[in-house]
Amino acid sequence: MSATAVGRASVCTGAVLLGLVGASRAAAQEPEPHALLETAARLELRHGKKATTGSKAERRLVPSVRAALNAWAEPAEALGLRVAVGHQAEALVLGRCDEKLLMQATRWLDEAWELLEPVHAEEQGWNDAVVILLFDREGVASEAWPGVLDVFVQRGQLVASGAEQLKLDPGSLTLRDVPAFLQTTYDMAGDAAAGDDEFRLGNELVHKFAQCLVTERFGQVPDTLRWGMGYVVEQRLFRSIYQFDGSGFVSSGSHHDWPKRTSKTLKGHAKDKGFSLVELARDGRGGQAETPQMVTWATLDYLLNKDPEDLAGLLGELGELHSAAAGWRGTTGYAGSEDGTRRVLAEHLSSINSKLLVKHLKRVK
Repeated sequence: MSATAVGRASVCTGAVLLGLVGASRAAAQEPEPHALLETAARLELRHGKKATTGSKAERRLVPSVRAALNAWAEPAEALGLRVAVGHQAEALVLGRCDEKLLMQATRWLDEAWELLEPVHAEEQGWNDAVVILLFDREGVASEAWPGVLDVFVQRGQLVASGAEQLKLDPGSLTLRDVPAFLQTTYDMAGDAAAGDDEFRLGNELVHKFAQCLVTERFGQVPDTLRWGMGYVVEQRLFRSIYQFDGSGFVSSGSHHDWPKRTSKTLKGHAKDKGFSLVELARDGRGGQAETPQMVTWATLDYLLNKDPEDLAGLLGELGELHSAAAGWRGTTGYAGSEDGTRRVLAEHLSSINSKLLVKHLKRVK
């Protein structure tokens, strides 16, 4: 199975396979109002259910979305991309796919944004909107697919060799540091008729959006926490888990019943004195249906429910540790010091025990 298979490939495919060069943080913090440029102003788009233009919708769009429209208006016009924005999420959706699907994507993103708003709402200063590009089968076969990849290369956000590989072997691509991702709207690897059905577009979109949002707002954090935030959104919105880090298929049981399965695991460790949320969050493998990741997901869901301000503090402090070690855009993997990371995790997680999590998970559907 290809490493870029949708629904099984790593959300960090772009980081591992292609290498990213993000824009500098300083440039992203310029406090410009971002009035729409001429091309963006005349661009036809969907704002929620309404068909409109950039100029008519401009006053209702936040600065980060206007900036994204300015950046993508010319490629959208040249490549025949449809354009849509939602009512809440700082996200721009473009693509070559059915317009109704594009609009559905904005609704899913709005729901994810609203769910995570208690965490990211306190962040001050400039943040970039997440750009999502959707392609159906005809879209992937069109000139728009290589055209979009060339745009990322021209902007220094994707190396040319990586773009050429994706032109030859199309697959999903996530560039968290941009932040942006390309997503096919169909399963490129599975065969649902044969019982091989591991693809859920809604799960894919909200999970990747959450990972991009965490990286954009807070910087790089340990893998289990970054993936865990994606799982919080998947489970809350769809009551299932479909995004994993790896190629090949996973067992059908990995997709469902995370609250019950994690609760059972926690009960089994209730009297284990060596059981540590800190060690699980620090040393576990992200993106796996395994105890470290599942317990970390439960912990993050608990914090989002009980103390979102503390969750924001946890993510922010970890992002600062990474930035101190490698710079904001220094590397696509977490580089915070071990001692510092354990200290931060301990400060935020030590008061949470297995009993509290089990009680919380009874209310998570």
